[in-house]
Amino acid sequence: MKVLLKKLKKAIMPHSMLLVIVFSGVAVLAVSICSVAMIMYLIDTSQQNVRGKLLESAKRLATLTTVEELDSYREPADAQKSEWKALRQKLIEFGKDADVFYAYYIRVVGDKVQYIVDNDENEKTRVGIDTELVDLDRYLEMLPTLAGKARVTQLGEYAKDWPGLASAFAPMFDSDGRVAVISGVDIKDKELLKMHRIEIWLAVLDLIAIAAVFVVAGFGFRYLQQIVRARTHEVVAMQSAIVHGVANMVESRDGTTGEHIERTQHYLRILIGGLNKIGLCQEEMKGLDIELMIDSSQLHDVGKIAISDHILKKPGCLTREEFDTMKKHVDFGASIIAKIESEISGTNFLRYAKIFVETHHEKWDGSGYPKGLSGSDIPLAGRLMAIADTYDALTSSRPYKEAFPPEEAARIIREGSGSHFDPILVFAFEQVADQFAAIVHKSSNKCIA
Repeated sequence: MKVLLKKLKKAIMPHSMLLVIVFSGVAVLAVSICSVAMIMYLIDTSQQNVRGKLLESAKRLATLTTVEELDSYREPADAQKSEWKALRQKLIEFGKDADVFYAYYIRVVGDKVQYIVDNDENEKTRVGIDTELVDLDRYLEMLPTLAGKARVTQLGEYAKDWPGLASAFAPMFDSDGRVAVISGVDIKDKELLKMHRIEIWLAVLDLIAIAAVFVVAGFGFRYLQQIVRARTHEVVAMQSAIVHGVANMVESRDGTTGEHIERTQHYLRILIGGLNKIGLCQEEMKGLDIELMIDSSQLHDVGKIAISDHILKKPGCLTREEFDTMKKHVDFGASIIAKIESEISGTNFLRYAKIFVETHHEKWDGSGYPKGLSGSDIPLAGRLMAIADTYDALTSSRPYKEAFPPEEAARIIREGSGSHFDPILVFAFEQVADQFAAIVHKSSNKCIA
């Protein structure tokens, strides 16, 4: 047994590759997070620089002329003055120097505004001095400037009527200290992109690098996953072979072939299917690995390996003392499972096996053994095995009795409802009793213990 366990333990070692995969995944994720954080930092820093330059441009524009000079340009005819044309030329040069799309002065007239002059070089679209005053509420982004504060919109905080612009404004005061004119500069999306080109290229290259890392890691992960899957399959196959071999060795000691193991596994699967079909015991089954649990049921009688042949192979009924000894196979089985657990760290397989070993002889009314558990204190696996094990014992030949027909076995199970068996499980059994009977008819009905 120890040799088999050591081989099993050695076979499990490749699972440590999962740690490598997990570590690699965490490393890639950490690099990705750091890269994204760096990109965001670079872009945010660049945006702060752009906003700072934009605001400085608006403030510098406010120093190119005075409120008094601008106050002399009010009518469209004033746009023909040489002074106005000279000022407009200043704005054109300013726009080129400051790398802004649009530079302009706006007069504040109560709750309205009037465009005075701008740097628009397109003679067909430029109208010079606006005659129509525009409501100030269309320029809500300028409102902080009316309080004497320079203002820059967030990049991307576009004006409703001019999407695609980011703007900065600076106040210009009259002799009474009131904001009479606002100097403004706008920048287009394409200029923003131009200013961010370094950061954008860095971001693109970084994302390409991250994508490449993920692609490489993905291929590596898939390769390692295939290896781990193959090794896991080998481990599971080895585990199943060892367990099946041990279980058959136990059964063969009292003249059976292992069909008892296979039949009880079939009964468990059918009974669980019946519970699912009628929607019973769903809470208890939640989170259970049903297939693993059924596979582990092979070890429910493993403790019989410690029972002497005199008792195990006795052709007649056991005396009270012999039966008390036979009952100890439960404790022997629990000790064997505990010994295996000490060699291999606890697994669900062993946990399920231990439950089957310790509780398949408990009874619903508390009259079973070894602990006298009752009701739902008996784990579901033990309550299920109680029906499967009893039904198979009833329908199988023994040295001291003939096999009962399936109908008689089903009647005995029904009569045990509420005393030996969980009433809910008996109800589920009645729904699938014909499937149990079909297993009996297919069986060779050899003598089993």
